[in-house]
Amino acid sequence: MKVKNIAFLFVVSIIVSGCGLFGDSENAKLRKEIEELKKQKQPENGAKNPDGLVGEKQKREVKINSGYLTLRDAPDTKTGKLVAKIPNNAEVTVEGCKEESTTISGRKGSWCRAIYKGKGGWLFNAWLVEPGKKDSKKKSKPVAGRAPKFEDYPVKEAYTGKNAELVMDDFGKQFKSRLEAALKNGKPSFAGKYIVANWGCGSGGCNTGAVIDAETGKAYSFPVSLSSVWVENPNSDGGDDFQDHEYKLNSRLMLFAGNLEGSEHTDGADVIEYYEFKNGKFIFVKSIPYGKKK
Repeated sequence: MKVKNIAFLFVVSIIVSGCGLFGDSENAKLRKEIEELKKQKQPENGAKNPDGLVGEKQKREVKINSGYLTLRDAPDTKTGKLVAKIPNNAEVTVEGCKEESTTISGRKGSWCRAIYKGKGGWLFNAWLVEPGKKDSKKKSKPVAGRAPKFEDYPVKEAYTGKNAELVMDDFGKQFKSRLEAALKNGKPSFAGKYIVANWGCGSGGCNTGAVIDAETGKAYSFPVSLSSVWVENPNSDGGDDFQDHEYKLNSRLMLFAGNLEGSEHTDGADVIEYYEFKNGKFIFVKSIPYGKKK
């Protein structure tokens, strides 16, 4: 209808300009109406909705290896507060997604506004499929019946050359001083050629960090940050005693234990999460109870 209105007014404006049917004030008013209509965004396939999101409203099904998908009040695993925990095979209504993509726990996707059981919020669409369809994304290697072991993910060779200069991508620029210090003073201690860098999150008992490829200088953020479980344990005097972060030079496996922030697989409370680092990504493998909280 808007397109027809513009076309009609455009034709009228030509007639008005050529024939002088209306006075100057009427012509000016008509031209103003034409300009206003031109400014209005026309509906197109894949166009953004009023909230700046793309895509049509659609039903989707959650497909996740372990734990659940989180619905948050903001499109961020660290600042977005938990709204709901969405289990495997549950159905959600997606209203639209952000155009920019990012990677969480080794999966590339976008943040989408969605509704689950009447609750609205944001979720990461890397674990969504069409209802009734299987998840086509490659799964991490399952380890049934026991916790993963470092020897399950071996690395045969270790890098012994000179540490490269830091790659100044967005992540490198954000944590430049910490990452450069690790490259200057550290040596590989994970997955054959990666230097592990740790730093505080800005609150007591919280630690995060990255692994840096000593050969190329590219840094990769941890998939989660570590918080102590002592806050919920009245018998503890605080500190980092109730968190654990383990890795080895000859293995691609890294584990994070304690209260984990930013996890897309568990609620992060008193848990151990195992990740395989492969092709520049932390791929979730398994989670088990940590058992430190009393």
